[in-house]
Amino acid sequence: MTDTSDDTTTAPPGIEDIDTYVFRLLAKHRKIAAIWSIEDMKAIRPDLTEDQAWEILQQVESSHDAENGISWTTLEASADDLFGPFSETDEDEEGGL
Repeated sequence: MTDTSDDTTTAPPGIEDIDTYVFRLLAKHRKIAAIWSIEDMKAIRPDLTEDQAWEILQQVESSHDAENGISWTTLEASADDLFGPFSETDEDEEGGL
């Protein structure tokens, strides 16, 4: 039976952070993975909420093409598809400029 009570957002004791833990675990099993985060999405599209950024990451993961992988361009295109294109004027209006 799988233990679902553990906190999956923190690394186990003795590990600096969750990314380090994941990369070590993958290396132990001779696997690799690229990790994309909400922070990456917000760097491309600062207009998005964290929930919207997470929705994009989930969509990209479920539909990505292994031939092309996931790139900044992939993330941006998916954000545009789901939430419309970002314009600098959107950010200016939010900031009160």
